[in-house]
Amino acid sequence: MDIMHMSQPLDADRPRVVGDGIFLPSLDIEVAERTLIREALVRAGGNRSVAASLLGMNLRTLQRRLAGNPMLLKGFRTRLAP
Repeated sequence: MDIMHMSQPLDADRPRVVGDGIFLPSLDIEVAERTLIREALVRAGGNRSVAASLLGMNLRTLQRRLAGNPMLLKGFRTRLAP
């Protein structure tokens, strides 16, 4: 899908998956990072190790990012601390 020929959807200001890519309405790095992490978790079926690999980052780095934004895990089962 050619992004230049997309009509403006009602939620044009929200990041979203478009085909095999991700549409980012702004260049805000924090929004881009949250969007990419969430999409990696979706593609990995919630598996954090696989998501980290998809993102090209260490699992510990992903865990720190998730700890700073727990809403990214919404909808995924999480392991409870002992």
